[in-house]
Amino acid sequence: AAIQKKRAAETRQLLHREMVHRLGNSLTVLSSIYQICSRRAATKDELDQSFLSRIAAMGQANRMSIMEAEQGVLLDRVIIGALGVLPLQDDILLDVPPMMIRSEAVMPLSLVFNELATNALKYGKAELGVRVSIQGRVVQDDSELEIEWIEPDNRVVEPKPFNEGFGSRLLRTMIAGRLGGRCERFLDANGFRFVMVLPLTQVAAMHWESL
Repeated sequence: AAIQKKRAAETRQLLHREMVHRLGNSLTVLSSIYQICSRRAATKDELDQSFLSRIAAMGQANRMSIMEAEQGVLLDRVIIGALGVLPLQDDILLDVPPMMIRSEAVMPLSLVFNELATNALKYGKAELGVRVSIQGRVVQDDSELEIEWIEPDNRVVEPKPFNEGFGSRLLRTMIAGRLGGRCERFLDANGFRFVMVLPLTQVAAMHWESL
């Protein structure tokens, strides 16, 4: 009982910090979306429609992670919902197994992909039409789900270490702490790549082949 109370308190503290983190990112993300939409819009009406649709996508992602978590959600819907912050949806290449995600894993996964999408806007080249690729497959004798996020970049850059900010800690906490998985990041001349490996016992609501 004491351990459960401690874990519950830690979860509440993490969610509180995550909400503060999201609020801190909100103005940056909304500003980026508005600038992108305004550069592409020919009229005010077109700007309004484009910008407001992105706001709606962000709200839908949050609602899905909360309202549908009890029943479970298909993996591709979890990912698409979390990527609502990216303004160039047609430039997202998504190829993942038709897997139903268990209720307990919906929110952690949504937070992971929302964080990756937010970082793609803030630090990457997602606003320039560079295609974001998300590839998923079941590995290790059908015991793990491997998902790879790729942001290609043809610029010549030197590999460099990552700063350990709250976003990095959030990703690690969600993947390792909440989902029992592991993750690794790469940044080199090929662009940015993020790989996470999750045990199916922690994320899948049913055996993936049953769908």
